[in-house]
Formats: sequence, C-alpha cells, structure tokens
Amino acid sequence: YQDAMIAPSAYDVVSLAQDARVRIPPALEAELVARYLAGRPGLDTARWREAYHIVGAQRATRIAGVFRRLNDRDGKPHYLGYIPHVIDALRRNLTATPALAPLAGWFAEHSGIMDAQ
Repeated sequence: YQDAMIAPSAYDVVSLAQDARVRIPPALEAELVARYLAGRPGLDTARWREAYHIVGAQRATRIAGVFRRLNDRDGKPHYLGYIPHVIDALRRNLTATPALAPLAGWFAEHSGIMDAQ
C-alpha cells in the first residue's frame, strides 16, 4: 500500500499507532488518532475510523503470518514474541466495527488461530 500510494488514508496512521514491534498504549493510540483527525477538518470521521479498523485487521493478519513465516522458513524465532501483541491488535480491530463481524466470526470458527504463537 504505502509504496503504491493508493492505500486508505488510515493505513499510515494504523502503521504508526498499532506498531507490530512496539507496544503503543491504548491511550496513546487514541491520542494519535485524535490528533490526526483534528488536522483533517471536514473528514467523515465515522467512515475513517471504520477504515482504520478494517485496515488494522488486514495489517495485523498479514504481519502475524509474516512473523510466523520468518520463524518457520528463515529460522528467526524472535519474531514469534511479537505475535501475541499483533493478535491483540487484530482482536481490538475485529471488535471495533460491525463491518468486521463476519471476519471475527471466521476467526472464532477456526479455533486456535487467535491463540497461535
């Protein structure tokens, strides 16, 4: 997304506020989002927040898979330590908007995925 410059505007904010390797406290995440939105008067904040959580869920899912691959294929087990943090972000995004309810249901049906390390 970033290099193609065709991502939703929420993508870069998610990348910063939901960093995969650094735990960002929820209060700081909320402050970063609020500051971004304050700088975008006229933006449909409800639609933007929904996009934020959709992109956040997509990003967390992709990163969890990449970190698992880095362990399994490349012999880099330290990435496994980040997976619980990434899965936590995924959970938060899945429950933040009704638009993600079908995906949350899919994850719930496939027991073990959300607990994967």
